[in-house]
Amino acid sequence: MHDIPDRSASRTPAEPGLRPVFFEKDGDAYLPTEACRSPWNLGATNGIAVAGLLMHALELVETPGVMLPAHLTLDILRRVPFAPTLAQSVVTRAGKSLQMVETHLIAGETPVARARLLRVREEPSPSLEAPMTWPAPEDAPRTPFLPPGLPLADLIETRMTAGDADATGPGTVWTRLNADLVAGVATSPIVHAAMLSDFGNGLTRAVDPRKWSFANVDISLHMVRRPVGEWLLADAQAMLQGVGVGLTDMTLCDREGPFGRAHQTLFIAAHR
Repeated sequence: MHDIPDRSASRTPAEPGLRPVFFEKDGDAYLPTEACRSPWNLGATNGIAVAGLLMHALELVETPGVMLPAHLTLDILRRVPFAPTLAQSVVTRAGKSLQMVETHLIAGETPVARARLLRVREEPSPSLEAPMTWPAPEDAPRTPFLPPGLPLADLIETRMTAGDADATGPGTVWTRLNADLVAGVATSPIVHAAMLSDFGNGLTRAVDPRKWSFANVDISLHMVRRPVGEWLLADAQAMLQGVGVGLTDMTLCDREGPFGRAHQTLFIAAHR
């Protein structure tokens, strides 16, 4: 049994005068703040925080050279509790050209989420034009995607450029982190991109949330270059064919243009 103090329930996103955080550290344990609490289950940690924490743990694993985190796959093995959590990482494929790293989040003795990251060496190569067709964040409406009053909305600034946060259909949003994922550690654009990859199901709302739940059970993130800057955009659409499973597809951009895509498998279930 891992000896982890359970003090997360009393944690708040930030102390006055300090930069807000999603997680605080206590030894090797990550302690979630209220911004991590899931809207699907108040005893669980939300997918945005889970994705960010897994990518943060993966970033801590050294590379043999300059490598791009080209493909992240994330699986929710079971409910990730709103509780102290450990992250355990291992290199499963070592090499100068390719590296594979796997990370598990552990609550108590139980693995609750896992991620696999494929890193590819970075070298100069030809490029294909990928123009930026969305308005800059300064030119986007100030309409928020995350409703005011949520702890999460105080930590992530959102500006919708297309779609409606209260309606079904495609949606596009700029996001900027006003917090660090982990106390005392600057959050990289790579971690930001992983967190943004969890936005798809809420951004598209493929079904009526008054009648159906539509939680994602995984994330797949592909990147062809590193995102840069504090603002990142997700343009999302959904696919649904009436058998209880959905798919979101997101194009991810920074100010310079698209840098990757992200996908989610959705578990569609009627409210009972």
